[in-house]
Amino acid sequence: MKILLLILIIVLVGFAVREKVKQKMKTSSVSGMPEEIKASPVSQALAELVAVAGGIYLSLLMLTTFLGLELPSTMKIISVEIDTIAGIALILTLAQPFIIRISKKFTKR
Repeated sequence: MKILLLILIIVLVGFAVREKVKQKMKTSSVSGMPEEIKASPVSQALAELVAVAGGIYLSLLMLTTFLGLELPSTMKIISVEIDTIAGIALILTLAQPFIIRISKKFTKR
């Protein structure tokens, strides 16, 4: 069961990176502006995912502090204990590219 969950997390990260790469390729072909530094779409997608996770983490941390919410300090995924807020931020970050894709499909109508 633990191996299956680990494989599922790795697959979700792969799908999220692939979706970000697709979005980057679409926007870079539209802009047509030359860049000084040539970064690969995969490195850009990973950097963007890390940035989004950090922003969500900080927002959740400020929200829980402001509201005075008591959350467990850690949560256990597979056999690894991680910070609860970091786990929530990671889940939201991995879901974000798919939420954007779904919202774009609904707004195109």
